[in-house]
Amino acid sequence: MDNTTTKPKFDFDEQIAEGFLANKRSAGGLVQLYGGGEYRFNEQFALQATVGYHVNDTRAASNGSVRFNRVPVDLLALYSVSEKIRLGGGAQFVSGVELKGSGVASNINQKFDSTTGVIAEGEYLFTPHIGLKLRYVSEKFTPEGGGEKIDGSHVGLLFSYYF
Repeated sequence: MDNTTTKPKFDFDEQIAEGFLANKRSAGGLVQLYGGGEYRFNEQFALQATVGYHVNDTRAASNGSVRFNRVPVDLLALYSVSEKIRLGGGAQFVSGVELKGSGVASNINQKFDSTTGVIAEGEYLFTPHIGLKLRYVSEKFTPEGGGEKIDGSHVGLLFSYYF
């Protein structure tokens, strides 16, 4: 009787990365933290510039995780439809883009080229200092050295506080 066991071939890196980026190769969403400034030209028009940190983090297993992070810089033109509603559009310039694993996924480490995306958003102002935004960002990331582009487009709800 043969006591040897044949292990099935399993490419852990590829399986984890594929699971994280999903079959459609997407990499948007989860947590965004921003800070910045806004210049109001008048009651209706404003220009907003922010810098932030955007991260997706998933637990691949109890002993490892995969994280997709980047540093976005946003430049938006905003139009006040009313005292409570603003619409905006602009560009997102993204750098520091990286897919990185830890624990059993520690050999996953892919950097991506900087990219520029497009932003469309609407904001409801509860008070002049507190708002809730619905935002759509369209962006694609190319691995350093070339390869298939990753869709980083995402929709999000953002809480805003204005000083």
